[in-house]
This record gives sequence, C-alpha cells and structure tokens, in this order.
Amino acid sequence: MPKLFVTGLCKSKPAATVEHLLSVLMPEAAHIQLLRGSQECEHKGHAYIHFSDEEIMMTVLERLKKMLPLPELPSVQLRPVNQVAATESGSFNLPPELSNFSSSQCVAVPSASSFSFLNNLEGVVARCDAGNDTVVLAFQGDEEASKAIAMHNGKLKRCIPPLLADVLAQRAGERRGRVGDTAVDEKSDDIVATYEARGFQPLSLAQMLSIIGDLVDGRGRVAVSDSAGDVAILNLPAFASALE
Repeated sequence: MPKLFVTGLCKSKPAATVEHLLSVLMPEAAHIQLLRGSQECEHKGHAYIHFSDEEIMMTVLERLKKMLPLPELPSVQLRPVNQVAATESGSFNLPPELSNFSSSQCVAVPSASSFSFLNNLEGVVARCDAGNDTVVLAFQGDEEASKAIAMHNGKLKRCIPPLLADVLAQRAGERRGRVGDTAVDEKSDDIVATYEARGFQPLSLAQMLSIIGDLVDGRGRVAVSDSAGDVAILNLPAFASALE
C-alpha cells in the first residue's frame, strides 16, 4: 500500500487534533498512522499516510505541495515513503548525545567554524560537537528549528533520527559506568514505588521463576503489534511460527 511520510508536525498540538487536521487535508487517505509518544495525547511529529493506490497518493501530494506552507501545520513536509531514503541520504543523523530531543527540532551545521552566527541563534537549548567541524544544535521546538533553517538557507540541515546502534552503544556504556552507583539504586526504588502506587505488586523470586518456567515450556504469552497498530496475543509456539 503506497504511503506518504509526513514530518514537521507541531508537537505542541495534541495527537487527536493533528490526526483530525491530517484527515481533513487528506480525506482520500485509507489510514493515518501518527507516530505516538509515551503519553496518550503526545506524538513524535511524524506520520505515515496510507493510500489505496499510487495515483491517488501522487494526486494528494501535488495538491498539498501547492498549498504549502499549510496554515495549521506551517512546518510540515511530505514525501512518498520510497523517496525518504534517497532524499535523506545526505542528511545528518542525530548524535546519541542529543537523542532525548526530536530530530525535527535539531539541525546540523557543517563547517561550523566558518559561521559566526551560531552563538546568536534564538531558541537553542543544547549543542553537540559531532566531529569533522560539524555542530548539532537542539532548539526549543520544531518551529524554532524551522525558523533558523529558513533564515540561513543552505547552511543548516535538519537532522534525521539517530542510528539505533549508536544509541544502544551509548546506553550500554552509561550502564557500565554506573554499576554500583547509589543514584541508580535510588532511581530503581523510585520506579518500583511509582508502579506500587498504581496498584501493581512486585513479583517474588518464586513467582518470577514460575513465569520464566512457563516461558521456557512454551506456555507464555507474547503481545505483538503489526504495522497498522493492531495488537494480538500469541502463545510462544505461535509467535515462533510467525517469526519463521
């Protein structure tokens, strides 16, 4: 099923509002897949818009390109999914040091030492030296990043998401460096207390071993989600068959 990748969606707007705006802009869409955040009303600023066929998708894309910038979503960008890799092949991956920021609110500045305006940019909340004379700046939000890119056209490049391998490597290094750290133990205690306040009870060692035994014997259950967001509960043999 052909689909458009939509980025630059304003994250200050609730997810339901953004979904409604997208449905009004693209009533031809068969399915709107807004990438959600950790909270119900949050989203990541990106979406996939599914269409029944390629011709409808291209018609919608051409129509919306003529309307840009959109009044309700001024920073939005659209492109077919099969063009994402080609379009972004020259883009800069967000460094793992800034992975707590959305890539849409971060920009890379190649040949940074030759630009004197970097220290005067408004809305910058973090920066990272990415090597090879490249600096990555994180802004307060998507709108501030878009404004900076527009003001210095060609000198700033919006980042794309970080490489998963880089993020995992950094997290592993942080964990190794904090083994035995009291702060980590305190954070773990806080997490347990938070879940207990919600009515959850920690498992005893015997309960945990019993659950592990069920998993080993194939009696466990796995919740899986497909690309459309539908969730199914499978027993382990069925899950293994699905993987094969």
